[in-house]
Amino acid sequence: MSYLPSPPDWFDADHLAVWHATVFELRSMELERSTDWQALVSYVECVILDHRLARDVAGLAELVVFNSVGTMSAHPLLAALGRAQMRHLAFARQFGLTPYSRGELTKRWPDSESDRDSMEAFFRDH
Repeated sequence: MSYLPSPPDWFDADHLAVWHATVFELRSMELERSTDWQALVSYVECVILDHRLARDVAGLAELVVFNSVGTMSAHPLLAALGRAQMRHLAFARQFGLTPYSRGELTKRWPDSESDRDSMEAFFRDH
C-alpha cells in the first residue's frame, strides 16, 4: 500500500479534520495512494468551501437580491454554493466517497479470499 504523505502545513483545523476523516475512509477501502495527494488536497478544499458557503447561505436574511434598477435575482452566494457542491461531489465520486461510487467499487471487489488470491495470481503471472 502506498500511503499519503502528511497534509499541507497550511491546513487549519477544519481542513485537517476533513483530511483525516477522508484518509481514514480511503484507507478502510484500501484506496489510499500517494499519487492522489494533490487530488485529496483539492477535495478537502472543495469540502471546506462547500461547508463555509452553506453556513453563509444559511445565515442570509434574504435569498433574493435586487439590483439598482429593481430586477430580482438569486443571491450570488446561492450560485457559488451550487458550484462548490458540484465540485465537492465530483471529487467525492472519484474517491469512492458517495453511496453510488462505493457501490460501483464493491461490484468490482473480490467477494472472497480465494477470489482475491486468484486475482493476485493472475496479475502476478501476466
